[in-house]
Amino acid sequence: MLKEMLFIVISIFLGESINAATSNSNDFDREQLNFINALNTQRQEIATSYYTVNMQKLVWNKELQSIAEQYNPPFQNQNFRIVLALDYTNGAQHLNTAFYIKYCGRKPEDQHLASNVYHNRLEHLNPLQTIIGCAKRTETWLGAGYTVMCLVGPSPVLQIPSCTKSPSICTSGFKHENGFCSNSDLPDSDQVMYISALNEKRRQIATEQHIANMYELVWNKTLHDIA
Repeated sequence: MLKEMLFIVISIFLGESINAATSNSNDFDREQLNFINALNTQRQEIATSYYTVNMQKLVWNKELQSIAEQYNPPFQNQNFRIVLALDYTNGAQHLNTAFYIKYCGRKPEDQHLASNVYHNRLEHLNPLQTIIGCAKRTETWLGAGYTVMCLVGPSPVLQIPSCTKSPSICTSGFKHENGFCSNSDLPDSDQVMYISALNEKRRQIATEQHIANMYELVWNKTLHDIA
């Protein structure tokens, strides 16, 4: 009984600490998650109307966010590409699908995009990308009005959905689910970020209370299904 009460107290403490914390790569950032969800809605719209292969949801990634918090030009070849947004609130609305639809209205011979150039309003629709991490930035090199930089990965190559209006496909190991190619063995952004924040608080408590052998929590599909 005492152990159960202690677990409840610790859980409440961790939850309140996470909610009260200032956003960085170690905290639960609901504002960023809402932005990512909005980008995923646009990916879903494109995958529903145009031919794509394995269009998945973008899932928050701590490593990409950590890089985005301090990444500066000149940009060198990495296993990610850049998406700039005005802010978390209106950024997705500005990065809407209208530019992609306009691109598809070009003549076929003009539908070519070089991968060595960033195409900001198309990058988040790239089916090759599956992870994302964002950070608020204040540098002027982002451009007038831009305050958020996101990195999407793991591909350094720009590939946008075909302009052909035909059903999208999911290859072996994936299944169609709500417009996406889904792999039920993987967690969503909310779970990944929350577990990351919990682990950071566990590290802090272990350091402050001199607790040995504090293990890192890892998402588990079996426990997820039971919950």
